[in-house]
Amino acid sequence: MNGALAFPNTPEGWRLPLDLYPWSLYIYGGERALEAEGRCREGFDRFAPLPNLLTVGVARRTPSRHAHFLLRCGNKQEEDVTWSQLAEVIGQCLQRHGVTSPHIVFDITSLELDTILYLMPQLLELRPATLQGLYLVPKEYVMKTQGLILQPIQQPRGYVSFDPGLEGARQAHHYIITGFDVGRAERFIDAFDWGWERLHGVIGDPSYVDNGFDYAWNANQSWLKRLEDDHPKNMHRIKAAGADGIRRFFQEEFVTHRWLDIVPLGPKPMLLGVLLFYLGLEERERARVRILFDFPTPRPGSTEGAEKGYLFDCRALLT
Repeated sequence: MNGALAFPNTPEGWRLPLDLYPWSLYIYGGERALEAEGRCREGFDRFAPLPNLLTVGVARRTPSRHAHFLLRCGNKQEEDVTWSQLAEVIGQCLQRHGVTSPHIVFDITSLELDTILYLMPQLLELRPATLQGLYLVPKEYVMKTQGLILQPIQQPRGYVSFDPGLEGARQAHHYIITGFDVGRAERFIDAFDWGWERLHGVIGDPSYVDNGFDYAWNANQSWLKRLEDDHPKNMHRIKAAGADGIRRFFQEEFVTHRWLDIVPLGPKPMLLGVLLFYLGLEERERARVRILFDFPTPRPGSTEGAEKGYLFDCRALLT
C-alpha cells in the first residue's frame, strides 16, 4: 500500500482524486445513504458525472440480513444479491459497460461498515487495474445519545477463522477499536469472558473529528480506565484516518501474538486498515485471525459537512 492522498473539499482539491485515473467504477452505499448524510452525497455528486463511469450502489437489504444486499448498477432497477454474488453481478455490469480491467473507487463514507467487510474481497475478484477507497472527513460530528440497534455478535460470512475451542486459540489477544457508543464494546468483553491481560484498546488519536478522542474515551472509560491502570501496554493510540497505520500495527501484533481477535467499532478508515491487514495474509494465516462484529443499524444525521477527503491506495492487495 502506498499511503493516502489527502485533499481539501474544494473544487480545486477534488481535481486530485478525479484526475488521478480514468475511473471506470464508483461504488457507493445506495440511495438511502445519499439521502441520510450530506457528505455521502458529496462523493457521488463529484464522481458520477465523469465520462464512461459506471456507478454501483450496494446497500444492506435489511438490518437483520446483513449478508443480503440491494445492488443498483447505473440507473437500472435494484436487484437482490447475497454477499457471495457481489463480484459476479458487478462483473456482469462492467461487461455490459465494456470494461474489463476497471479502475475502482469505493466510497467508504457512504458504505456501511459491514458492507465494506463483505465488499472488499469481492472487489479483488474483479481483477481491477487500480483499487482506491474514498473517505470524507466531516466538519463536525454530532454526538447521538440514543442507542444503536445491534444484531448478535458474529463473524462475517466468508471470513476464515480459528476454532475458539482450540487450546491455542484460548491464548488469543483481543483488540477492540473503539467507537463513540456507550456500552457497545462491553458486549464483546462480556460475551466471550475475555481476560484483561489479553485485552487491548485501540483508540483513534489524533481523531478524525474534533474532540473525537474525548468522545471515544468517555464512551469506553468503564473498561479503558481499568485497562490503562492495570495493563498500560495494552493501550494503543493510532491515527484514526490512517488506514496504513492500522495495517502496520496489526502486522506487528500478528508477529508477536499467534491468535488475534479484532472488533472494529471505530472509524471506517480504521476498518479499512484491518481489511488491508487481513486480506494481505495467506489463507492459512487468516485462520489465526477472528473478526467479530455486531452489524449496527446506521444512525443518520450524526455528521455535518465535509472538511477534507482521503483516497486510500489499496493496490498492494492486487499483487
